[in-house]
Amino acid sequence: MGLLDSLGQLLNNNGTILKILFMLLQQSGGLENLLSKLQRGNDSTKHAVGSWVSTGSNAQITVPELESALGSENIDQVADQTGMERNELLSLVAQNLPQFIDQLTPDGSVNHNSHALVSQAQEKLDVPRL
Repeated sequence: MGLLDSLGQLLNNNGTILKILFMLLQQSGGLENLLSKLQRGNDSTKHAVGSWVSTGSNAQITVPELESALGSENIDQVADQTGMERNELLSLVAQNLPQFIDQLTPDGSVNHNSHALVSQAQEKLDVPRL
């Protein structure tokens, strides 16, 4: 089973959520940069991000923590691109980002295989370039 199949099942085959998550990933400059942005937050955010990458259970992130880490401008850009309300977008991302990152780091780390999988998934989903 491929990455998109796994992510699709995990996110109830909601292509919109997948596109949004891949847009945020792209906008951040890749998986490492997204994780780095998120880890610059408070201790709770750092713990949450660490749990997503590790092989254990995934901690949740709050909407305010997510907004602080990603930045209002970035969130507004994705909201504009998708036509979603800002708060709805933030809520969906906060709810689904832990599982998304967990799937992109199945062995507990970011590696070259993760990058190839992300690129293939973005092309297949036709994720708009931001």
